[in-house]
Amino acid sequence: MSGKHGGVQREGRQGNTICALSEPPIAPCSFHALSEGQAVQDFFEVCNGLYNFFRKPTIASQYNGEKLKRLLDQRCTRHLATTSTMLNSFQDIVALLNKISSTRTNGVEIGMQATGILREMSE
Repeated sequence: MSGKHGGVQREGRQGNTICALSEPPIAPCSFHALSEGQAVQDFFEVCNGLYNFFRKPTIASQYNGEKLKRLLDQRCTRHLATTSTMLNSFQDIVALLNKISSTRTNGVEIGMQATGILREMSE
């Protein structure tokens, strides 16, 4: 966000759209500006849950999709990167969550977490 010559401030002053995640696009954006809609806030909470779940070594070793991004509230580019990753790897994420929740080879607690994440993703 900082950097008046090469950062978001410059882009905002020039009238460029910084974040295309909201409708209409806003510049500059922050998570707080994006979180006005409950659906958007829920989406990013699910993304955070997925990121934390997929960081577990037993899960990470089974995942073949694009690396999930950690959200930073003050970084609009992370929200865009997270959304892009979710779109690109959605099938891989769902397939692994289904496998984990149905086989329980990773333990009951991990299976329940996978089932809960799948439910939240479907909503």
